[in-house]
Parts: sequence; C-alpha cells; structure tokens
Amino acid sequence: MPTKILIFLSWCDQNRTALCDQKGTNPQNLALEVALQFAALILGDASAEDRALRGRNLSAAASLTNGRPGHHQGGGPASLPGQCQSAKSTLPHYFWPHEKLQLIHRLPAPFIRHLLAQFRADQLSAAAAQAELQLSKTRFYQLYSAYLAAAAHGLADSWTPGNSGGDHHAHWPPAVINQLTTLLASQPPSSYSACASELLRRLDFKTDRASVRRWAIANKRAPDTRYKRPPQPVKRWQVRDLGALWQYDATPHAFLPGSTVKQCLLDLLDDATRCNTGARLYESESLLAHLDFLARAFQVHGLPLALYVDFHSFFYTHTPDAFTQLGAALHFYGVALRFAPTPQAKGKIERRHDYWQKRLPPLLAADHILELECANRLLDQLLPHANQHEIHRE
Repeated sequence: MPTKILIFLSWCDQNRTALCDQKGTNPQNLALEVALQFAALILGDASAEDRALRGRNLSAAASLTNGRPGHHQGGGPASLPGQCQSAKSTLPHYFWPHEKLQLIHRLPAPFIRHLLAQFRADQLSAAAAQAELQLSKTRFYQLYSAYLAAAAHGLADSWTPGNSGGDHHAHWPPAVINQLTTLLASQPPSSYSACASELLRRLDFKTDRASVRRWAIANKRAPDTRYKRPPQPVKRWQVRDLGALWQYDATPHAFLPGSTVKQCLLDLLDDATRCNTGARLYESESLLAHLDFLARAFQVHGLPLALYVDFHSFFYTHTPDAFTQLGAALHFYGVALRFAPTPQAKGKIERRHDYWQKRLPPLLAADHILELECANRLLDQLLPHANQHEIHRE
C-alpha cells in the first residue's frame, strides 16, 4: 500500500499544474476522478479501477473541447493518438505536446521500478510489462538489465531510468528542406550521400546520409529505388512442323582471311528441326543479295509458311498495311513475315551465326580461299555435313 500511494502522489505532483490549468475542466469532476483513482490504488480493487476508467477518463475529458472528441488545445494533458492502456494500468498516461517521447518523461520512476520489480518476482509477464511501459521488447530488456545492475549494487529503490533517446536536435531550416526537396525530386534523383554533400557545400549545413534518408522517408520524399524488372518479351513456342517457320538473319563478319572489310553472311534455319536451310556469303547486305539468296533456298527446300525476321528496313515498314519490296515479293509467293521483338528472341539463328563465325574463317585460311565464290562453294559442302551430323550443335 505505501508503494502505491507513493506512485500516485508522484504522478499527481508531476501533473498538477497541467490538470489545474486545463480549460473547460469541471473542478468537481476532477476531484471525483482523483478520488476514484486514489480508491483504486489503495484498495487494489480492479473493478473499482475499471469503473473509474470507464466512468470518467481524464484523457478523454481533456481532449473534448466544444463537444468534439479528439480536438486538443495546447496547455494541458492529452493522450497521444493510438495510445492504448491495459486493464491492469493504475495510472493514466498523459503527454504534453512539447515533451519528448522518453520513458522518464512519460511515467514516474517509482511506477517504472514497481513494474520491473513485479516482473522480476514473476508476478507480471514480459508482454504485460511492455504494454504498461509502452516499450518494444528490445528496449524493455535493456531497461530491465539496467534495473538488475542497479539492484546488484543495492540501488534498486533509488534507480531511475535514463534518457531513452528521442530527437534532441532542432528542426532543419527551411532553406535546407527546400534544397533537399529539389535534389530528391529531380530525375534521376540525387543520392542521399550527394544530398548531404550539397547541403554542406551550398548551405554550410552539416549532416550525414542516414539523417537525409530518415528525413526523406518521414516526409515521403524518398525516391523509389526498388529494382524494376524490365518487361520480358512474350515467349514463343517452337513450331512443330518442318517448314512452318524459318528463322532468317544476316551477320557482318570478316570471314575471308586477311580481309579488313566485313562480308555479309545470310543464314536460314528451320525452327522445328534446326536444319540449316541456307547460308551464303555476299559483299554486303542488299535487296539483290536477299532476293538471290532466298530464291536459291526456295528452289532447294521449297517455300516455308513464314520467315522469322527482325525489324530491318528490308522487311518492316512503319506504314500500316504496306510492304517493302522484299516483303511484297514474299507475300506474292504466300510467305508471311513474323517479327522478333528482340535479338534474344532469335536465339537459334544467333547461335548459328556464332557457329559460322568460329568455323568458317579458320577453314578458309587453311585452304587459302580469298574469294567469295570459292568460299560459297565450301559453304555448299559444309551445309549438308552440318545438317546431318551437327543439327543440335549450338
């Protein structure tokens, strides 16, 4: 009983000025509230405490102004939004707008020691003690460790918790806030380290990147730096039948030995069987080269249903329902064009390019072939061998 009385008197001493200065508070109601709280403390009757808390609540009365709950004017005690109070609480929690959210400012030291002593004697659970003190689990056990250290030196009855952190720095000047807003709103936004450096250079305001980051998050100025996956192309299933789709592409490379000029290799590959239906070297990629190469391939293997090509100007036109010269010729023979969205979408033909770029130049150098006509005769010999023995070699 003496401990509870001491706790109550300590609380009254800390809150008497604000309670007496609170505008709109009826002195009779205030006296009745104090009497109910005093009875609950002395008698230890939970029902009396519950009736006191349910019947009259100083925090609710203090925040009720002009008939509107939740409205608070400066100068008196008020509860923080979202603050909760357990059924075992013996003291209402009052805060002033100018106070830091530190434990020693929120609750009297005797009340804190009483809760920690109950927890030490296994009379109160850790969750209940955390709820009463409104602390996180980590902070509660740090506080309990400090209390045990004081108890080991015989100072448990006089121990007082120290400052538990809080923002002790002054608000940033408007010039700093405006500069930060400008730097973080730019596209692309400045990094937090760059913002701290610019504040020091431009305004002689010293801070660190962590403080800038906390300010940006608290004020919803943090740029969205999450990784954004690039849009993936829609996967195309491999066709089932031979001749349904041929992949068609050109690759420039110095195939002839000792040549500083790149030659153009036109390449055709069946999508279903990976059969190399055509490969021929030309001096450059031109419309005549495409027409000559495709005519040779069609005479040997027949007409495919479609060619899988890129968005080269030989195949693609930006005018709707229009054809290029090569596209019109293919359309006349009933060959459609399908366009690959990315080079990666033509993986088979790209790997075939790599195969010829690595295989053909050494063979031409070994046979001392320096002309395109002789190189194409060698290609005509290599194609049947590759289709028969190295179809799946990529």
